Amino acid sequence: MEIIELLLLAVSLAMDAFAVAICGSMVLTPAKRFEGVLRFGAWFGAFQAVMPLLGYLGASYLQSYVADYDHWVAFVLLAYLGI
Repeated sequence: MEIIELLLLAVSLAMDAFAVAICGSMVLTPAKRFEGVLRFGAWFGAFQAVMPLLGYLGASYLQSYVADYDHWVAFVLLAYLGI
């Protein structure tokens, strides 16, 4: 992946998390809003840091097992989504 693709992906994930955090904190009372903002930010920050790491580690570990039929796995997943 090129650096521009990584930056665009990071910005899109950040905008998604920002929108969810804003909508989630709108339902909180004004007294709990600051606590809610910190909680949403911490959860989204933690998940956005851990998920790519888990994906990389999982892909590195499973690569030798799936390399022979990975194209069939991709076909089945895309066919399922298409249906």
